[in-house]
Amino acid sequence: MHGAADFGMRQGYCLPIHGLNGFEAYLSMGGADLDLTLQTKPAIHLMAMYAFERARLVLGPSPRPNPLTAREREALRWAALGKSAADTGEILGVTERTITAHIGSACAKLSAANKTHAVARALQHRLIEI
Repeated sequence: MHGAADFGMRQGYCLPIHGLNGFEAYLSMGGADLDLTLQTKPAIHLMAMYAFERARLVLGPSPRPNPLTAREREALRWAALGKSAADTGEILGVTERTITAHIGSACAKLSAANKTHAVARALQHRLIEI
């Protein structure tokens, strides 16, 4: 906190966030003049708990098993990196038509309208990583 004063943050507020496993995170804020009253502290605490829980849900592991095959995941990974079906086929040593079939199958499993939508859904649900 002493280092923060060098940047004009002379007042601060730290709030621990506890979960089922005990201490899990904390919220820290600082500034030149914090307006913290007895009414604002509980409101900040409540907002921090809701934000932390939402982040846990978004960033946590997918609760359901990955419906995609290894090849579908690989094809979507390369698509996420901007590779075309022809490029991906060349990289993986298969035909463009095979990659198109893998992407189409992934689209069906993810209820996606197209390849870009499938990549977005796969990333959102943490089914692939880039």
